[in-house]
Amino acid sequence: MLKLLREPLVHFIGAGIIIFLFASLWQNLFPSREAIVVTQQDLQRMASVYSSEAGTNPSLNDLHGMINDHIETVALASEARRLGMDRDDVIVERRLAQKMRFMIDDLADIPNISQAKLEEWYETNRSEFEMPTRYSFNHVYFREPSDHRIDSSLLALRNGADWADKGDAFMLLRQYGDLPRSEIVRLFGTNFADGIEEAPLNEWVGPKTSTLGTHLIRVERVTPSSSPEFEEISDQIQSKWRDEQLQLLNQKAINELVGRYHVEIESIK
Repeated sequence: MLKLLREPLVHFIGAGIIIFLFASLWQNLFPSREAIVVTQQDLQRMASVYSSEAGTNPSLNDLHGMINDHIETVALASEARRLGMDRDDVIVERRLAQKMRFMIDDLADIPNISQAKLEEWYETNRSEFEMPTRYSFNHVYFREPSDHRIDSSLLALRNGADWADKGDAFMLLRQYGDLPRSEIVRLFGTNFADGIEEAPLNEWVGPKTSTLGTHLIRVERVTPSSSPEFEEISDQIQSKWRDEQLQLLNQKAINELVGRYHVEIESIK
């Protein structure tokens, strides 16, 4: 018992209860004031948030600071609602809609599915799991497209010269493995990605321009697109199926909710 009384969190809750009782007494003495109630659940939540962020239990000074912040927040929010600031406010409306979506997510009851049905669903949606064509390549970089070394470097590379000591220093990698086109476009731009797709295997070609400069490129390997078998990614398939079912259930719930309202859209004059 004595050990329990020494715990800082017990002191925190005890001090909070004292403040809570004082606030209740104050409200009884001055009933005309609108009540701001700091509950024990509020105190426990504050303590939990503080402990998770700070790694230690809050002191009494921390307690007073958090309670004051909470009271100010509640008072300001109540006054804003009294003045009508919550009406016709896009940010408030979006936040409330977001909270409703979270609640609908929590209430969604996704049914179980047999493996046979899941395999059937996978066959119907196999294209969503397809691995795109991937490219492995080297490149030599030149900052300026008019660099006089480009043509001589291309000739030397085709004759077996070491590509690692050619061109200018490059901020990213000079060798890439198994990149899909989308990633190549993100790194170098569409024109460079087109050059990679068109290049013959194991042959230096160029120059090809990118968003970063000019390059000589050699594609070393092309891995064709493929669809993995069900057993290889069964967990991923089930997760994808559940996400789809959750989205369908949520949209159905939202449609039913919207259906409770009569919607009028004024014409644009």
